[in-house]
Amino acid sequence: MGMLITGLNLIRDFHNTLITHIETGIGTNQETSEDSDLQTVSVGSEKTIDSSTTASQFLKKQGTITSVNAIGNDFTEVGWKEDSPEIFHSRITHTAQSHTNEEDIIYETRWFYKGRGE
Repeated sequence: MGMLITGLNLIRDFHNTLITHIETGIGTNQETSEDSDLQTVSVGSEKTIDSSTTASQFLKKQGTITSVNAIGNDFTEVGWKEDSPEIFHSRITHTAQSHTNEEDIIYETRWFYKGRGE
């Protein structure tokens, strides 16, 4: 059985409403499907999502860690999550990004919802 586009878009919309916050950390272990949090959370880095964009079978979220949040960290991981209750939906690791008091860090992640034969 394959999921129809209508069903995939309903799942996308549900996922979109659940993910409300972004948080960064300095953990370096590769992300896995078993992760339930960031490896090492950067204190003060949690922010509300800036924007969400949807299209057929597609969701894009953008979040900004401003220059006044969690200064002095070299971020290596980011998580997209619900805030209350705190549940992580996605954890991504990347090369270190230095965070100074002069620059914001903008994260953008895209999710694609696919069915059979697509």
